[in-house]
Amino acid sequence: MKSKLAAKRKNIIIDGQEDFIQSAQTPSKLLKYLEERHPVICFINTDKRMKNDDVAEHMHADLFQLTCFTQGSGKFIIFGREYKIENNVFFIMNPNELHQIRPEGKNLLSGISCRFKMPGFSGKLLSPAVKVDPRLMPEAEMLLKKALAEAVLQSGKGMIKASFLISELLMLLDEPHQVGLNDSLSEVVRNGILFMNGNFKKSITIDDAASHSKVTTSHFCRAFKKEMGGVSPLSYLRRLRLGFAAERLFASRDKISSIAANSGFKNAKNLNMAFQQVYGTSTQEFRRKKYEDVPIGISTKRFDRMISDS
Repeated sequence: MKSKLAAKRKNIIIDGQEDFIQSAQTPSKLLKYLEERHPVICFINTDKRMKNDDVAEHMHADLFQLTCFTQGSGKFIIFGREYKIENNVFFIMNPNELHQIRPEGKNLLSGISCRFKMPGFSGKLLSPAVKVDPRLMPEAEMLLKKALAEAVLQSGKGMIKASFLISELLMLLDEPHQVGLNDSLSEVVRNGILFMNGNFKKSITIDDAASHSKVTTSHFCRAFKKEMGGVSPLSYLRRLRLGFAAERLFASRDKISSIAANSGFKNAKNLNMAFQQVYGTSTQEFRRKKYEDVPIGISTKRFDRMISDS
């Protein structure tokens, strides 16, 4: 199977190719991982939304995400970079990568999202947006749909089959000259981002991030804003905390007070104030509208959910 898929990878086109460096045909880190291990699926479901039903900026602390929309249009923003949603593009998010979705047009935006763990895997998984050759898209789409169908059974055998199907899809999407999106960042900014990504739950400061990067705070702030499109380190840290809190609100039944404490806001009042400022809604209202009641299966999106902080 691997040789067959390796041949197919020559037909994959990477969106944002300028960010990546081509190298010799050596087995990718992902392919080496999949020779011995497989993803552990935690969430797989349909994703259907109309214009203005945006997905708020959020991230997943320990999960990778694979999403493909086969109908509709819009924008997918990953780590501050905007990608056009097309029906032959797969979007891949790594842990701690902020992302959001903005549906556009009159037609329903429809697709499938899968979140999974990769125990023992470190670094970037794939390019953030992989555009598949039209000749291969039916097979890629079929693998994702079959994974959903197997997972819906919620049996041990079904989840194993779904995991194998996602592994096969990842190999189809893989290409050997992959280099992560952030490799264009300087060592100073990259180290600061890694420090904030790993410590945002704690009471850290921008001084701490600069110290970790071994530069002065003023140097770190200037470099960060220049390389991150005008986003300041403080703004990035706040967005990380909000992104983690948003994900916990729609993906868990954790108490809001617990989410606030674990996302660096200390208490529910501070978190709620930040939510009102950024999202224009309270944490309870956000959870009521966005909560994922069916993590594995076919979503029956309801807007009358009432989930309390109890």
